[in-house]
Amino acid sequence: MEKDPSLLKEKQSIELDQPASPFLWELDVEMEKDGAFEARLFGKQDRGLRVGIDREKNVIYVQRDGTDLDFSSEYACTCQAPLSGDLSSFHLKLVCDHSSVEIFLGDGEISMTNLYLPIADHEAKLKVEAVRGTLEVKRSSVFEMRSIWKPNA
Repeated sequence: MEKDPSLLKEKQSIELDQPASPFLWELDVEMEKDGAFEARLFGKQDRGLRVGIDREKNVIYVQRDGTDLDFSSEYACTCQAPLSGDLSSFHLKLVCDHSSVEIFLGDGEISMTNLYLPIADHEAKLKVEAVRGTLEVKRSSVFEMRSIWKPNA
């Protein structure tokens, strides 16, 4: 599924239907100098897993919100990595499986892996938001993938 280019002003967003796992979500984005951007997966409303780029703080981050499963008070967390160079334009690739998200920025300059435990049979949306400033989503493509794991016989 491919989304037409979109110009988003601060606090504006676009949503796409999220396919069942596994899937690949690729984004090509241009953003203002001090802008901030978030992509949300596995969520409804403001919950889920958020991947963001903040040019003012010069970081890429992953924010993992709480889950309905009560197994650890430390599950909700934020991971981040510093950015180098000018990121006014970037390619972001998110490879999502049943319980993990692989994040690749650019041509692999930064990669991050995060565990995420979505609610079974969730009806989530993919969301892109201009958190601060204006951004242009030049391309947003979502591809369903086949699992390499065979179901139990």
